[in-house]
Amino acid sequence: MESPQSIGGRQAGAGQALALILALTLPLTPLLALVSNLPQLFQHFATAPRRDFLVPMILTVPSVCIAVLAPMAGTVIDRFGRRRLMLLAIALFTACGLMPLWLDSLHAILGAQLGVGVAEAIIMTAGNTLLGDYFAPEARQKWLGVQGILGSVLATLIVLAGGALGTVSWRAPFLLNSLGAVVFVWFLVGTWEPMRTAQHAADAPLDAGFPWPQMRLIFAVTLLVSVLYFVQAVELGLIFSKLGAHPSSVISLMTTLASMGVLAGGWWFRRQKQAAVARNLALIMAAYAIGLTGLGLSGGYFAGLPFGVVAQFGNGLVVPVLVGWALQTLDFRYRGRGMGLWTTCFFCGQFLSPTFVTLIVRARDGDFLGAIVLIGLTCGVLAVAAAVVARRLSPAPALRA
Repeated sequence: MESPQSIGGRQAGAGQALALILALTLPLTPLLALVSNLPQLFQHFATAPRRDFLVPMILTVPSVCIAVLAPMAGTVIDRFGRRRLMLLAIALFTACGLMPLWLDSLHAILGAQLGVGVAEAIIMTAGNTLLGDYFAPEARQKWLGVQGILGSVLATLIVLAGGALGTVSWRAPFLLNSLGAVVFVWFLVGTWEPMRTAQHAADAPLDAGFPWPQMRLIFAVTLLVSVLYFVQAVELGLIFSKLGAHPSSVISLMTTLASMGVLAGGWWFRRQKQAAVARNLALIMAAYAIGLTGLGLSGGYFAGLPFGVVAQFGNGLVVPVLVGWALQTLDFRYRGRGMGLWTTCFFCGQFLSPTFVTLIVRARDGDFLGAIVLIGLTCGVLAVAAAVVARRLSPAPALRA
């Protein structure tokens, strides 16, 4: 596998890493900015036909596009280059993301969000690919940890800013998509195209040397872990509500405090000298087991908060561990394709997770917290299995003479 230093001809550093981290935040911006303003959107489009179906799609259409289009985006960037398509995608994101400031038709806004989704599929895939292109494994691990920390901080700021702008107008939260203009300039000035893209595009068949056996395992694990990841990303507010947190401002405060665990997870990953995948997966599952089981059994939201922090610690590890695992397996010539497929697996978890939780709740006759406990216990079993695998993969200690 080529070293990133031999690929680029230049040494990437903090400027390129921070540009990528900021770019990889863009796909989260529309969702996070609008999620607390869904009632205003319903109110504004109260007379629109099929509004109950169409209004939530303003939030979900981009994620659907990512899940469907990311593999195609990966193949394209392997053929035609990472940076140039990244710049086009950021420009498309910014233009389409700001269109709802002037659009009045619900269908027109959905069309703009479709454009945002196409851009996000490219940004997610090309951004993670460039992270592998620019940095050697040790530096890559460092910046993946930083991404976990800064990503959580930025996400919180976007949610707060989106809520504040939503009090001004239903259109105002779309202003946050102007962040794309900042990222575009930073990317234009501070990044470069990896030099070996053209060579590989010319002489590499689509499936030449693609590590399907290893990547099938990574894709399967990613899909499983992402379903559990989105249990908290989607359901944590409802969990605190079931534990007695009211009104919505208290629920928001509890979820924000619990998200401190995400920062801790990113910090923990960053400080590791060597990221052992199986050991980290065992740690993630153990955090989920303790956190979700404790949340489900807590007598109130304040007692459940420490368990929420523990569960979110697991979430802080998920993306760095899984992205790092995929990148260390993928060679330069098919890194985009592999990361596109990985992105699809991860975002499929976003759609499967609520269905997974609903089925368990129904099986327990509507006992939501009981279902969360059952999911936590299942994570405990998975933690033990991952720990056994990690132990078997660990090198045997050297014998002393």
